[in-house]
Amino acid sequence: MRLFPAERFEDFVARGWWSAGDTFDSLLELHCADRHAALALVDAPNRESFTQGRPRRMTWAEVGTAVDGLATALLRAGIRADDVVGVQLPNVAELALTYLACFRIGAIASPFPAQYRAHEVVAMGNIGGFSAIVTAARVAGRDNAVALDALRADIPTLRAVLAFGAPLPDGVVQLDSALDGPDLPELLALHDDPQGLSDYVEGVIARVEGVSLLGLFFDIGAEKAYALVEGLDDYLDVKAVSRILGAEGFLKMVRAAQAAEAIERERDYRSSSS
Repeated sequence: MRLFPAERFEDFVARGWWSAGDTFDSLLELHCADRHAALALVDAPNRESFTQGRPRRMTWAEVGTAVDGLATALLRAGIRADDVVGVQLPNVAELALTYLACFRIGAIASPFPAQYRAHEVVAMGNIGGFSAIVTAARVAGRDNAVALDALRADIPTLRAVLAFGAPLPDGVVQLDSALDGPDLPELLALHDDPQGLSDYVEGVIARVEGVSLLGLFFDIGAEKAYALVEGLDDYLDVKAVSRILGAEGFLKMVRAAQAAEAIERERDYRSSSS
């Protein structure tokens, strides 16, 4: 999916903000080849307190194998490039692996917080046009796969529900075995995504009670936003051998929603005062 015209893409590349050739997927393959035995992904030690499965410690080679397997599972479920995949998972290894699997086939990952229930999921699913939802059988003590599978009639575009863990209701695709690698490697080999994902920023405008979470991006302006992203690696001093931990989530969704709400209130005030 390309969200920007060619001339803007070329301008961002010229400024050094975007790469002309690198994608998330190509960088993953590079790390899997060069650092295959190095530790890549580590679960929180208390994983079993909020979802199923023992904490994982995965090398780059294991990550690559799992991503191939999940990408193949998505293809088998009928998901293709530019399809929107809703993702409701706690902050576990499978969350990152699902993102990477979507990137591999050119699908758009649209994550939403694990605490969301039917009202929010249906709203987001219809705004985004979810083709599939990836979740877990159990999240924070509730039967999440059962709950999401029951929403099929309320999200007309939803074609598949896939989940990690057990038990799963009939019709929900089981993903645990996919972590061991693709059962049909030729399916993944035949898949081709000519567009790539180098210019993917946000595939879906998520809304919380009608508030756009991209409001902050538009309010501060694209140039400042990209400059912020450009300087983030220098600020954090991230190196090739660094390990990024996400115990509290990579994105603070609640804070983003609060910021967007504040922006909307400010806009309403300006409109009423003009």
